[in-house]
Amino acid sequence: MQNQMDVARMEMQFYTDLFNRMVDGCFKKCVPRFHDAELNTGEQVCVDRCIAKYMDAQNKVGEILQSEQQAQMASQGGPSGPS
Repeated sequence: MQNQMDVARMEMQFYTDLFNRMVDGCFKKCVPRFHDAELNTGEQVCVDRCIAKYMDAQNKVGEILQSEQQAQMASQGGPSGPS
């Protein structure tokens, strides 16, 4: 049970960090200065694209890490590897 809680905490920290980095980076890139209370169309489009690119890159990195981990487990005779 404790191990599941530790994994859940690590996952929460990971996603909190991901969200904070994404917001900080995209906001700095897309909203250089405040003009109005709301984002203009150009800023909205920029934020949408920035977040989509950020999430796409994050997903690709995750896929690569997962496939490398599976390959490493297989070469060590893990659950899906040779017996």
